[in-house]
Amino acid sequence: HSISYNASFRLDGNNLTAWCNCAKSELGQYCVHVLRILLGEDKGVVGENVDKVETVRSWVSSTDVGAALMELAAAEMVLDTAKKEVVIAKEKVAQAIRD
Repeated sequence: HSISYNASFRLDGNNLTAWCNCAKSELGQYCVHVLRILLGEDKGVVGENVDKVETVRSWVSSTDVGAALMELAAAEMVLDTAKKEVVIAKEKVAQAIRD
């Protein structure tokens, strides 16, 4: 049994506002349901709303949300690099212990 969530979007100039009725969104936190639609992913979207996903995605680049998503992507790249560096450092520690 799957829970359905309702996500809504409004564009006002360059301000894109989104809501979802999931617990995280209602607490003002990062919501994957909204994020997926902002990225143009329609997996899990039901009914007539599937056609609206592309419309919402097309709004993103010229908005404050687009800028925030770019910052998130950059931070995720830094995190990915740091994780790889940690793996290498752990391998060096393991090697040093065995020497």
